[in-house]
Amino acid sequence: MTNLKIRMIQVGIIVMFTLIICTIVSIRIEIWMLPQVKLTKPNTDELLNVSVPSACIVKDEFEQSYIFVVKKEEGVWGQELRVYQKQISILSEENQMAVINGTSSDSLVWYSNKALEDGQRVKELTS
Repeated sequence: MTNLKIRMIQVGIIVMFTLIICTIVSIRIEIWMLPQVKLTKPNTDELLNVSVPSACIVKDEFEQSYIFVVKKEEGVWGQELRVYQKQISILSEENQMAVINGTSSDSLVWYSNKALEDGQRVKELTS
């Protein structure tokens, strides 16, 4: 009878360690699968015009222009980056720079390796 109890405890420990390892692996895979983005800061001139690289501007199927603003937030595993879609109007565009309405000192996405969605978690690419 005691051999059976010892065997059950050993099996329980093996199952527990297997679940822990699977959890750790799944967390790593989730981080690897996050969209990777490169960020830039908008420029503001003396007239408070906000200029951004044209690559920051995305158009949807209705030809609405928007940018993705990056915010640092507290998540389950600590600080994380999330992107939020912000609709804009392009006032002028020249030399791969665009002057847009609104003021924003937040970081903007100018490159992403995947399509982004509002509120999505991302990982910053470092050069």
